[in-house]
Amino acid sequence: MRVGRQHPIANWLRCDANLYNSAMDQVLRLRDEDLKNGDHSSGLPSGAEKWFMEEQLPKLLHQPLYRKQLEAHIDELKEQSDKMNEDLQKYVQSDLEAQEKIDRTVEKFSEMLKVPA
Repeated sequence: MRVGRQHPIANWLRCDANLYNSAMDQVLRLRDEDLKNGDHSSGLPSGAEKWFMEEQLPKLLHQPLYRKQLEAHIDELKEQSDKMNEDLQKYVQSDLEAQEKIDRTVEKFSEMLKVPA
């Protein structure tokens, strides 16, 4: 099986021509339905992601090739999340240090005010 195209809904998933064509046909059907209902917005048509997640992907997971890709994608998402958390911790730490400095300054000024004028 030749795998070469990105899935039209889940671009992390590489798929063969038959899978790509069936997914694209569904995207186009959903797009046509949106147009019929007056929705001319750009991007994926409404219902496309839900269809992929609830109907197509569960069936694909019976095939080792697609299961492995999902496992790899999960690992990538975990790495992204960990990196974001790491970056967030740096910002939080920086903010905490700034807050502590402000609190120490407030404490010093408050002590100064305790001295009678």
